[in-house]
Amino acid sequence: SFNRLSDELERTVAQLARERDHRETILQSMDEAVLAVDGEQRVTSANRAAVKLLRLPDGAVGRALIELVRTPALHELLAAETQTLPETELTLAGPPPTLVTAHVARLHEQEGHVIVLRDVTVMRRLETIRRDFVANVSHELRTPVSVIQANLETLLSGALADAQATRDFVEAMQRNATRLAALVADLLDLSRLEAGQYPLA
Repeated sequence: SFNRLSDELERTVAQLARERDHRETILQSMDEAVLAVDGEQRVTSANRAAVKLLRLPDGAVGRALIELVRTPALHELLAAETQTLPETELTLAGPPPTLVTAHVARLHEQEGHVIVLRDVTVMRRLETIRRDFVANVSHELRTPVSVIQANLETLLSGALADAQATRDFVEAMQRNATRLAALVADLLDLSRLEAGQYPLA
């Protein structure tokens, strides 16, 4: 009986070790930074992404999070009483400053929290560039369209009778139509580049 109990215990311990190793492998391979703290906000676990993103020193486990991460907004999230907080965007001190989304959830089995951080600095920068680009392109498209529309209205209102004026207006429309075609071609190239379908020389 003792031998059987010993074998079962050994199998259980081995299974638990395999499950622990499996969870640890998944945790360490995640792109998101995952950090766990206890009820006193001392670090109990941190994956590689968390060490890199938060610049945690060796021996961070066991130390107070406030000593390691000087971001008041993150500590305010941990101080909240709710069980699960909505995803929040905050800035980690630099240099350079890093914009992250933070998701904080309380641990159910014990006192403490799990913090998941995702670096969105590049994503937000690209969104800003995209917004600026759309605004600039809209302005660039508006100018030739306005010229073509104004010339057409002038021609239709009676300028067709003047051969020289007609030629000047048509040439102006041709120049602006060419400009429009070039802008549209650039937009299509950018779209293909973004989709990975444009060969880079």
